[in-house]
Amino acid sequence: MNRVINRRQAICGTAWIIILCVVIALWPLRLVKETISSDGSRTFHKTVMQSEEITSGYVVQQMFIAQYDRLKNIDIYLHEGTVGEAFNFVLYDASMQVIMQQVIETGDMKQIPGYCTVQVNIDTQVGREYYYLLQGIDAPFRVAYINTEDSGSIYNGTLYYGNVEDTERCMIAAYDYEVPLRKGRTLVCDAFLVLFGVLITFLTDKYYKKKP
Repeated sequence: MNRVINRRQAICGTAWIIILCVVIALWPLRLVKETISSDGSRTFHKTVMQSEEITSGYVVQQMFIAQYDRLKNIDIYLHEGTVGEAFNFVLYDASMQVIMQQVIETGDMKQIPGYCTVQVNIDTQVGREYYYLLQGIDAPFRVAYINTEDSGSIYNGTLYYGNVEDTERCMIAAYDYEVPLRKGRTLVCDAFLVLFGVLITFLTDKYYKKKP
């Protein structure tokens, strides 16, 4: 009898220890992350404007305001170009200091027009301005603009192209932030884990009563 009781307790105890560890990882440690996309311009249905050809001598630059403290990706909508070509991407902080610079290949894109994902993975300061610049290398390409008021986001800032400063339009892009799992989802996960623990306890108890 003691062996049966210990086996049931071992199963239930192990299950609840695992559940407790996961709950603590969710909160207060907040080790589980999720991605939030600031993608108001993804669902654009207003008039979309095509940029001039972006070359090594003609660049475009977009200002945006950070919403969260970890920027994972910037998804830039390429309006026209050739899949497999590359362009230069430069990210600046508010004082125009270079944070990162890399050559972005479009070989992973299935087609253009479409979104090209630029992996950033930097810590940002919420509410602070940041800028990114696009420059052609071998082949020209085009991006798309939309009226800032139609973009669905208040975090889009000034657009610069050539020697022009444009406060009425912004580049069509989305910003993917990595954040700890939000409170609502954390509570749902906690509730699910507790119910799972109760179910394991109930089924284990029922099994060992039938087959002691």
